[in-house]
Amino acid sequence: MSNILLGLPYYLFSIALTYLLLLVIMIIYFYYGCVFIMEDTPTIPLINVPSGNKVQIINIDAGWGLQRRLADMGLTPGLRVTVVGNHKPGSVVLNVRGSRLALGRGISNKIMVQI
Repeated sequence: MSNILLGLPYYLFSIALTYLLLLVIMIIYFYYGCVFIMEDTPTIPLINVPSGNKVQIINIDAGWGLQRRLADMGLTPGLRVTVVGNHKPGSVVLNVRGSRLALGRGISNKIMVQI
């Protein structure tokens, strides 16, 4: 019984350390992962891209909640999408991995892309 109790703190410590390392790797990937994607061309908000253009998502200038929701929908930095429709009073329609996705103009203004 005492051998199990002595090994338990080391086991829990190794699990906590593993999760901490994974968290650090994820933060580095999401924060710095988009820095190296075509740095020489300027980024513009998705709301300013005309219909029919293919763009690459560079950054999402939003809080973690919106970033997570967009990631759940498949919109992540580095992804190439096609703008299907961008008409001024309506939403921005994207072709994302074979599916169509409509985003409001406020959300589209927070997504920075390169043409």
